[in-house]
Amino acid sequence: MSQQNLSQTLVLPREERRATSDSPTARALRRFRHHRLAMIGLVIIVVLVIAALLGSEEAALSPDLRARNLPPSLEHPFGTDRTGRDVFARTLVGGRVSLSVGLVAVLCSLVVGTVLGAIAGYYQGLVDNVIMRLVDIVMCFPLIVLLLSVVAILGPGIYKIMIIIGLLTWPTPCRIVRGQFLSLRQKEYVEAARCIGMTDLQVAWRHILPNAMAPLLVYASLGVATAVLLEAGLSYLGLGVQPPTPSWGNMLNTARSISTMEQTPWQWIPPGICTVLFVLAVNFVGDGIRDAIDPRAVEGK
Repeated sequence: MSQQNLSQTLVLPREERRATSDSPTARALRRFRHHRLAMIGLVIIVVLVIAALLGSEEAALSPDLRARNLPPSLEHPFGTDRTGRDVFARTLVGGRVSLSVGLVAVLCSLVVGTVLGAIAGYYQGLVDNVIMRLVDIVMCFPLIVLLLSVVAILGPGIYKIMIIIGLLTWPTPCRIVRGQFLSLRQKEYVEAARCIGMTDLQVAWRHILPNAMAPLLVYASLGVATAVLLEAGLSYLGLGVQPPTPSWGNMLNTARSISTMEQTPWQWIPPGICTVLFVLAVNFVGDGIRDAIDPRAVEGK
């Protein structure tokens, strides 16, 4: 074989060299960037978040009885509500509140679910049985009915809604983490970590939990959308975020009046559209994350 032919066989194509040299994280990020719907969803989320952060609380909370129920105009792009407050500003500030509820609720859910799931999956036995039976009990009740009951007892409020949603949605991440720990605790690198004298906490934190994060990321992305919808539903029923603080849910509460739906649709259509766009965008991003971390995913999807 000539030297030229030998060099051609030893030199891999550019795509193959990149595939063999890239880390799993780099390959996942590349697959995510090539997922069109995920990128569209990410752009929508970024736009909504930036708009929410730029919203003016003064315009959203300050009534002007001389400008009640005005239709959209240059001064008020989304019109005004029944007390003369700017609907555009209230939509932006309401997005800030709704997204904060979603993020904090998912964070609470992840913390509780991850801790209990890790304990159940690592130690197994009686501890596993007790935690899993608790999961079964919580999941026996319809979530929305349980939420309505707890909120009716404790009372509405922003911080209460955040904590209640988080504490009632922990079974899903708990089961995810438990399954990951059950499959990873017998791996060779985990046994090696035990052999060198690492404690159970060190083994779980340094070696098992990082490898269990992929499905948790997918859950977190979809859980934010679920939490936003739950907050919107509770606020729509008057049990969530209380006026005058705006949220997309309590702004939709005005649509309960037939006259408002027919005569002043600009008061409820903007928060409704924002809620739908955000939930769709988060689901697109969640699908992209799932495909990106799936080793069977096809490059360039």
